[in-house]
Amino acid sequence: MPNVYGRPSASELSGDAGRLATLSPAGSTHERERMVLNLFFEERDDRWFPGDRHVRPLLRRLLYGKARMSGQHRVFLNLCAGLDRLGIRYRVNDYGHIQKHPEELACIIGRPSC
Repeated sequence: MPNVYGRPSASELSGDAGRLATLSPAGSTHERERMVLNLFFEERDDRWFPGDRHVRPLLRRLLYGKARMSGQHRVFLNLCAGLDRLGIRYRVNDYGHIQKHPEELACIIGRPSC
């Protein structure tokens, strides 16, 4: 009988329950070795005119000094460090690759540029 959350109870799961929670993709070992995550990190947005997201940080650094790291940037760096430790390959902001391969998954962190 399912529990109150609609999930099956432990007695309903087969002995293969450990396979349900694996993070590795289905398929052969060769396919898993070829898997590469596509990560996209875009933190800033244009505010006043097109392209000002490139100029504003330079002006801000001249006026106020070095900026502090944002929380989104810290999350992105921690994700990359974790993927490195696990040995999972990834690409960062490779827009050309994702345009050539629209069937691949794109993981967006931060504010997506539209």
